Amino acid sequence: MRLTLSVATEPAPQRFQIADEGTRPMTTSPNAPSRTAPNLNAVPNAFWVGLAIGLLGFGVKLSQTSTQTHNGEVTSCSSVDLTGFFVAIALGVCAWVTWSPTVQRLADKPPVALRAGLVAILLALAAVHLLRGFGLILSPC
Repeated sequence: MRLTLSVATEPAPQRFQIADEGTRPMTTSPNAPSRTAPNLNAVPNAFWVGLAIGLLGFGVKLSQTSTQTHNGEVTSCSSVDLTGFFVAIALGVCAWVTWSPTVQRLADKPPVALRAGLVAILLALAAVHLLRGFGLILSPC
């Protein structure tokens, strides 16, 4: 009498599953993160320069204010801040460089959504400085 013991083993779970096109494997591991954290080293230097210019621009003031008084009361006031205009132009250039094709060709380029967010931050800061340049906000009038 011969006794054989056979153990049924399941195949090892697949770590990778071939995508539909067969070009890029997609991970099916349960421990794989669904999203990766953005790499701060991938953020273009133009963004950091623009952010520094935008924040330092609030501390510098090159403005002209004119007021007219009638019987001791201010009747009209106008203010122009040239620093606001210069900073807004510099921020526009930094936003363009952040979005430019040169950045898109970098090996560790940031994702499009991250770059769009960075450009939006710079353009919002430029808008604040432009309004400041026209004397609509943060002016003595």
